Amino acid sequence: MTALGTHLHRPISADELVRWPVNAMIHTIQFDSAELTAVCPVTGQPDSYHITITFTPQGWTIESKSLKFYLWHYRDEPVSAEDLAVRIADELAVRLETTVTVELDQAVRGGIAVHVQAVGST
Repeated sequence: MTALGTHLHRPISADELVRWPVNAMIHTIQFDSAELTAVCPVTGQPDSYHITITFTPQGWTIESKSLKFYLWHYRDEPVSAEDLAVRIADELAVRLETTVTVELDQAVRGGIAVHVQAVGST
């Protein structure tokens, strides 16, 4: 596991996400990013996404910089929006030990917008 404060400059796996204890008074945590990209498995073209990650912490949260580098590891991976949402939700649910909802909005290509919601649980 990567330690809090470690200088990260590379893509990381879910197992390397930096997490730390969160106050029990926190009900919901939400992360938003427009910097998620992956490769279309059909065309090989890059797909860009806006991602929203929401969870009720059961003792843990994720350090935002490590989340950025975790999302970065998908940039060269051929994966559909639907599969990407499920993979991220499942991996984060395991790391956070709680249910995680992931919403992906794929940038419009060919005049069609794609919105996917997936729920991962432990």
